[in-house]
This record gives sequence, structure tokens and C-alpha cells, in this order.
Amino acid sequence: MQILQLSTALPRNEYSTEDLMKDFPCRLPDDVKQNVLNLGVSKRCLVSRAKPSIPAESVLAEDGIADLCTRACKEAIEKALKDAGMEFKDIQMLFFCL
Repeated sequence: MQILQLSTALPRNEYSTEDLMKDFPCRLPDDVKQNVLNLGVSKRCLVSRAKPSIPAESVLAEDGIADLCTRACKEAIEKALKDAGMEFKDIQMLFFCL
């Protein structure tokens, strides 16, 4: 077996960790904030917006989350194929890592 191409797909909604902590719906203790910062992650990609404009957007149904994940996987596959100059018919096996 030979790996010909790797590709990733991330949600388009990108936020700094500090902004997310400021917008968190409850007050975070200072030691929890420091623990989050100690992880070393400066930005995070979220499936839905961090500040929903409509309250109904704040919770996604399970089907909605599955649909977003399916679209992200599809985009990653299409990007990998394009980058490798291949077509779907050329693929014998796909691996997904979450």
C-alpha cells in the first residue's frame, strides 16, 4: 500500500482561544482560563458560529452536525483527489481520522 495524498478539512468558523473564553456563557475561573491557555492552542475552528445571531442557531440537531461533518469529509476527499491529480475511480481505500 502506498499513501499518495493527505488532505484535511476544518470548519470555516475560526476564533482565537482568548475570544472564545471571553464569549463563554459563564465566568471561567482564572485557573481554568490558564489551563486552557496552557494547551497552546491559539485558534479553534468551530462547526457553527460562536456568537449565534438567532437563538435557534445555538444548538444544532444531531442530523445537522452529521451533515456538517459529512460535507467537511467530502471537501477533504475532493481536495486530496484534486491535489493528487486523481479521480474517485482511482481510489481503492480511504482512511478517516477524527
